[in-house]
Amino acid sequence: LAYAQQALQAAKQVGDSSMQAKALLNLGSAHFQLAQYDRALTFYLNALNINQKTGDWKGESNAYHNIGNVYLYRDQYPKAIEFYERSRQIDLVHGDEKSASTTLHSIANAYSYFDENRAIETYREALPVFRQLKDTLSESMTLNNLGNLYLSRKQYDKSLVYFEQCLQLNRLLKDDEGTATNLENIGNVYRGKKQYDKAIGYLQQSSALAGNFKSILQDNHRYLSEIYQETGDHRQALMHYK
Repeated sequence: LAYAQQALQAAKQVGDSSMQAKALLNLGSAHFQLAQYDRALTFYLNALNINQKTGDWKGESNAYHNIGNVYLYRDQYPKAIEFYERSRQIDLVHGDEKSASTTLHSIANAYSYFDENRAIETYREALPVFRQLKDTLSESMTLNNLGNLYLSRKQYDKSLVYFEQCLQLNRLLKDDEGTATNLENIGNVYRGKKQYDKAIGYLQQSSALAGNFKSILQDNHRYLSEIYQETGDHRQALMHYK
């Protein structure tokens, strides 16, 4: 925060508008990380104003996206989508498909809080773009989000398709945390389908990979405890509950 404030003062002293806008964005992001959303919004809006005056389209797009993030964290989801869409349109006009697709993913995230149908539609729109750009990490995140949405709807077969594709990518990326999460999710799909042996197997695989990821391990123990409780194995249920 102090460094960003110094950068802003230095930019003002030399009259560099581009540097000022970047420093304002950095200050906004510093306050955003501290959950000081009103302060963050003020800095982002000031950066946006400068970038619009100087014709810095990329800075303008970034400011709009960051403003969208503020509204997302303030639970103002339609407002977040409005600003994400402004960012995305600027990127599309200038041929920046990667940034536009990342923002499309953010739009889908915002929809997931209040309109699951639009979220699914938007994630599915983003998916082929990530594949075309060979953005494997974003593709993996999108597949996982689709799997979770279908899981919440108890559409287990559709959920499984997306989780299994995501699992393949995370193994390719050598992402142990992502792989452990996928295995946990697949375990929950089989739990929903009442195929308890498969569910237990996947949850145990997840736990074996989770290592230092305590939240995943805790979740797995809770799920295993609940499964054993459902199947009448109270000793195992108690063991995992502890």
